[in-house]
Amino acid sequence: MLAQAIRVAVLRRVALIALLTTGCAADPEETEPECVEVPASCNPLYPPTFANVFDNTLLPTCGSDAGSCHGPNARQAGLLFAEASESHALLLGERDGRARVKPGDPSCSKLIVRTHSLGKPWQMPPGEPLSGPERCAIAEWVRSGAERN
Repeated sequence: MLAQAIRVAVLRRVALIALLTTGCAADPEETEPECVEVPASCNPLYPPTFANVFDNTLLPTCGSDAGSCHGPNARQAGLLFAEASESHALLLGERDGRARVKPGDPSCSKLIVRTHSLGKPWQMPPGEPLSGPERCAIAEWVRSGAERN
């Protein structure tokens, strides 16, 4: 009887702590910004070309078959990272009119806003963020004009 009362008290305390920490985790009024601050210089993981961004980050992280958001079986928000040409056209809005990249302007490119918003509900990819050098390579590709190569 005493053991059960202790278990109930512990569970209530754990539930209260979880409720308090979850309620304080994010501002419910917070919304995705149009632009974010992007460092003027950084150290990219690889040379910042679209081929490298696609092959080393977008395809394996976001476009793979295994539970991805932008793979052949998902296409979240109309964005697909399965084939380089189509992916580039979608990022620039050439296929659907919804540009996710503003060539030359990484700060206000949706792709950069999403990948640089660490810990925010709109962070991409969800869960584990891209590394700083990966984010740098993507931002530098956009800054240099977001060319297809």
